[in-house]
Amino acid sequence: MLFYINEYCLKLPFIPTLDEVNKAVGLVFHPDVELSEDEAAVYFIDVGQGDCELISCNGYNILIDSGKSYNALIIVEKLKRLKIDELNLVIVSHMDEDHYASMSHMFEYVFVDELIVPEMPDEMIPYTNTYNTFRYCIARYGIKYSYAHVGDSYYLGEDSRLDILAPVRNDYAETNNYSICAKFIHGENSFLFTGDIEEIAEGDILEAGVDLDADVLKVAHHGSAGSSTLDFLNAVSPEIAVVHAGENNRYDHPRAEVLVRLAKAGCNELYITFYNGNIVIVSDGKELRPLTERERMIDLSP
Repeated sequence: MLFYINEYCLKLPFIPTLDEVNKAVGLVFHPDVELSEDEAAVYFIDVGQGDCELISCNGYNILIDSGKSYNALIIVEKLKRLKIDELNLVIVSHMDEDHYASMSHMFEYVFVDELIVPEMPDEMIPYTNTYNTFRYCIARYGIKYSYAHVGDSYYLGEDSRLDILAPVRNDYAETNNYSICAKFIHGENSFLFTGDIEEIAEGDILEAGVDLDADVLKVAHHGSAGSSTLDFLNAVSPEIAVVHAGENNRYDHPRAEVLVRLAKAGCNELYITFYNGNIVIVSDGKELRPLTERERMIDLSP
């Protein structure tokens, strides 16, 4: 914490930066990449039991979720290392604190062009101190924000876009099912981000008939057994799956039955943040290249 405070507040020259400390003890996160003109990178940032993804493509940067409040400086450090001081779009998948609480702190260090959140009935909005602080910071920093709408697309240069696929309905009984689902397409490659959707929302998305097929799946709700139905996974048919989950989490995420379903749906490669640390998958529009902080992968192939 001392290194964070000094780097962003005190700025005393005789105290090393966090990056310098990491290098000294051998904890440098190696999978930062220099992208060529035709490449995109999707970072799955390890924030423990929470979600955070960063899409970088053609000079555009999109952040999806940001973990709990104590994750803010981890994310800021990551953006700084990647030389990102502006986010073209920030998506809050839904209003659970493990998906957005750190944004109130993050807004102080990075410029945000646009923010989108799911539209929910007033009685479903969690009017907590975290939520109220979040709304205050949006106003304080003059951030343009709006609700996500199915069918909206955000373009990241030629042959690259992010499509909003859900929430399909506005009358769910659980906040998780209001999660924004988005599909990032880069050339022939695609990535599906699912927030914390559960079986009900997955069924609605399937019924809506949207194209879910994707090479990479961000597994819903940290690998909870109430998400990732076999029908949904078959429609996605991912080659690679990534789970955000904290080590020794009390929910036993990801659940074993979800891993079995992923294998049945044809997924061959699984990465979990508590196992692999930070993960980045690079796409050149045709091929995918996964890189991880800890070089190990769970093989789901038969």
